Amino acid sequence: MLYYMLCIFEIFYSLKGNKMNIIIIGGGKVGETLCREISCEASCDVTLIEKNEKVLEKMQSKFDIQGIAGSGTSVDTLREAGVENCDFFIAVSQKDETNIIACIMAKKLGAKYTIARVREREYSAHMDFVKESLGISKIINPDLEASYDIYRMMKYVHATSVEVFMDNKVSMVGIVINENSKITNMYLKDFRKMFDVIVCIIQRDIDVFIPTGDSQILDGDIIYVTGSSSNMQKFYAQVGYTGEKAIKSALIVGGGKLSSYLLPLLKRMNIDIKVIEVDYERAKELSEQYSDVSVICGDGTDQDFLDEMMIENQDCCISLTGIDEENALISMFAAQRGVKKTITKINRLAILKVIRSEQLKSIITPKRIIADTILRSIRSITNAKGSNVEQLYTLAGDEIQALQFKAHQTSKLIGKSLEEIRLKNNTIIAVISRKKTLFFPTGKDAIMEGDKVLVVTKHIDFSDMDDILE
Repeated sequence: MLYYMLCIFEIFYSLKGNKMNIIIIGGGKVGETLCREISCEASCDVTLIEKNEKVLEKMQSKFDIQGIAGSGTSVDTLREAGVENCDFFIAVSQKDETNIIACIMAKKLGAKYTIARVREREYSAHMDFVKESLGISKIINPDLEASYDIYRMMKYVHATSVEVFMDNKVSMVGIVINENSKITNMYLKDFRKMFDVIVCIIQRDIDVFIPTGDSQILDGDIIYVTGSSSNMQKFYAQVGYTGEKAIKSALIVGGGKLSSYLLPLLKRMNIDIKVIEVDYERAKELSEQYSDVSVICGDGTDQDFLDEMMIENQDCCISLTGIDEENALISMFAAQRGVKKTITKINRLAILKVIRSEQLKSIITPKRIIADTILRSIRSITNAKGSNVEQLYTLAGDEIQALQFKAHQTSKLIGKSLEEIRLKNNTIIAVISRKKTLFFPTGKDAIMEGDKVLVVTKHIDFSDMDDILE
């Protein structure tokens, strides 16, 4: 799910001290995710500033944080939160202007590093200029990043998701297994003898787990596979995916901000694009902006209307309305009509446990993207041990974490072959990067000092590479 990596951890390398003071503006979905995961870090003190007192009380009852009811653009409120001693100031309220102004004020009052969530195209189009002129350390646009995720999903016809690691050198691709696949019912101990790729995750209905050699691949599973580009291509051919035709047409339901970022990317693919937008003024605006795209004003949740649009003739349906339930239903209807690929924007992943639809394979979550980006930064500097978390990603509907470590000489794993090491359950070493060489390891391979190591796990409390040991 996270192509354009906003790896902001390098700007924090010089931070010192045992405790990090973090101030968060906004208690929405992103703010809640940050509070939940950052408050678990022993080296972080978190203060949330939120106007809505009921939201603030709920957040304080759920997480180990301090709370202040007020505005993130109030000098008095910022000083009460201790902004002059703030190491990391994160503004993720609903309004771009509030986030930008809050970061400017925080910087002036003494905050070391500031991050603003910004969604409007006017700001994003000149992101570097805005950062430099206003003194904001980082500006993150979740819709822009989500558009790149969708673009990659469109390029990989067979993939439910495509995640990239190790400076874009490694891809992890989610693939749906059907009864006709050559690897259906195969055990992983036999799989690795046939294919030089690694199955890192298996998603089976609502269950997600890290497989072992005794795990079996079943019909309906989504497997997450990683390997070198050449070996991945061989794998696709051997399991019968190379015969799939490239996507030539796409129907987008919802013409909001995410669609406006996505359209220029899809135009690179030279495909036929239709957009359905219910708001007339917004549809007119998109039509004028993209004269070579068919923009239809209509209700994309109306199944009769979708039939009139001949949805069955589309190669891909992308559901991007502002309501999760509507997006899920649109994608399910498209799949029933024979659309071979559906991509669904879902911000509240909990609804997938209620719907439990096998037709919702490719999920995009913009709010999760921004939370991941910020969490990667914080984890990279709160680790006091020798091996740092350099990157952090969430996969498979928020159930799995992929962490990139750098192996230091003090690590207990140095020099030992992987077959000698006892890992914690639901944990796998997926990739080792040594200088310019990538390894997709077997039991005979060993971790050496200076290696970059990608660990995939269900555990959420790893802050050092040695934490993976049983």
